[in-house]
Amino acid sequence: MYGIKEIIIESFKSLESVTVKLGLLNVFIGANGSGKSNFLEGIGVLSAAVDGRVNDQTLLMRGVRPGTPQLYKSSFKNTETPSCIAFTAKNTKTLYHVELDNADDPPKPNWLFLQEHLRSIKNNKEYQIQEKRNPQLRNNIEKDRGFAVLRAAESNEKPPIQFIRRLQDYRIYTPTTPVLRSMSTDTQPHRPLGLSGGRLPEAVHELLLYRDNYSYIRQITDDFFPLISWADEYRVSPISSLLTSNPSRILKFQDRFMANGRNVVSGYDASEGAMYVLFLAALVAHLDAPTFCAIENADYGLNPRLVKTLFQQLSQWVIDSPVQKQLLITTHNPIVLDGLPIQDNKIRLFVVNRTNKGKTDIKRILPTEQIIDMGKKGHTLSELWVMGLLGGVPDV
Repeated sequence: MYGIKEIIIESFKSLESVTVKLGLLNVFIGANGSGKSNFLEGIGVLSAAVDGRVNDQTLLMRGVRPGTPQLYKSSFKNTETPSCIAFTAKNTKTLYHVELDNADDPPKPNWLFLQEHLRSIKNNKEYQIQEKRNPQLRNNIEKDRGFAVLRAAESNEKPPIQFIRRLQDYRIYTPTTPVLRSMSTDTQPHRPLGLSGGRLPEAVHELLLYRDNYSYIRQITDDFFPLISWADEYRVSPISSLLTSNPSRILKFQDRFMANGRNVVSGYDASEGAMYVLFLAALVAHLDAPTFCAIENADYGLNPRLVKTLFQQLSQWVIDSPVQKQLLITTHNPIVLDGLPIQDNKIRLFVVNRTNKGKTDIKRILPTEQIIDMGKKGHTLSELWVMGLLGGVPDV
């Protein structure tokens, strides 16, 4: 009910005007430089605006790459530079729209809110929570601050505040092996998981504590074993070494093929696939994980067979989640597609291309008659992508 149904981004980097209708698990495929990351980062800017401030700090904490504000604004050849960048998020009950600018040279520390609009529907009637702002008014002294959270809280209406909180908590995760292993520091630490995979042992430890009270968490923690066939047990232990950047806990796995007494493998030595599977499990299952988030390059460190099985499992985790988790995922691995049940409307596949004018275009891939017929003939979605029948492949 409180999920994000639609995102509209205008005049942000390569996204001149893009509208994407989201499901629960949303996978974006496309060539390098097509605009996949731009879309995820555009939502990051929107998230910061909802939270009230748009600046380097609030963008970095959401996983948005730092950059010159002027370059955030679209600038295509033979096209007039837009006056602002604009973002809209909505579902059936609530809409939030914001227009931002930071065109000064040098740029201001905080972006300016040119317009901010939050509305909701109550008893089938639309009502305004906040009117559009006019930055020219003299009494509008805090032009660099948004008020959506405050107005939503003042409204005392559950739909808008839950909608706003979901947008507020949005983050882009890009896990790396050294951080997942707790051998490097996460530059953007968060609870329960840092943006590079920090706190993974602590997050898994918390899941294992919760599992007896929540059947959903118990199921996900048990689903680990079919995905990683060499392990028949995993646990979290207090750390005993000072060689790690995170000295509280460490993951340990029991290898079922090794002899007793020599069959325990720590998170430092376990396969990166095992660490990544646990990261995804924690992100979906943990009670404190954001309900709306993105993962860059979700095929990271995984072999093809594990990729397919993992995404079959991930789809089911998201569908079964009692708190309606929404994930946005980018990938360059065709095998990911073979694990997606795109006939389920909650699981959506999008292809991202650049037009002949360089503008990003995002289209959903639906199970059309042609795709279904090709499937009956033995062709997989991954084959159709590689063959160029879905789009999203470089013209090289």
